[in-house]
Amino acid sequence: MFTNLLGASMNCEVIDEHPAFVEIIKQLTSDECKMLKALYKNNILPMMKLRIKLDKEEGEGDVTPYFSDLCYVVGCHYPQKFPEYLDNLHRLGLVEVDYDRYLTNNQYYEKLKEHKAFVNVVSTETSTIIEKKSIYKLSEMGKKFCSICLE
Repeated sequence: MFTNLLGASMNCEVIDEHPAFVEIIKQLTSDECKMLKALYKNNILPMMKLRIKLDKEEGEGDVTPYFSDLCYVVGCHYPQKFPEYLDNLHRLGLVEVDYDRYLTNNQYYEKLKEHKAFVNVVSTETSTIIEKKSIYKLSEMGKKFCSICLE
């Protein structure tokens, strides 16, 4: 990434480089770099979590953190750290996370639920399990970062 960034900074025709890119690279793990490469090829990816709603109380809480199979697909060393990686990419401004929107094609979420690492929880008489679907994608800054540092 540093090499690509250095090459882009020396090319007067490249205007998308940003001075923050050097600092961003320093704050990425190798797993996060793998995620960025895959995100650069895909526009929007699904993720989901399970929430529990207690029938007798007016509360609900998360049973699992958000889950995506991206880290498994790209061969991350620590795929279970997806929530941490996503938080860092979001903090750096490279990824947008939309917890209120989701893909209308339910096949994406069915695929996630069938993954071996997805936690299966069953509703009980006093609680209901809710599937919280959402999406994440590269931000405009993330797209520029990837076009400079990955190509």
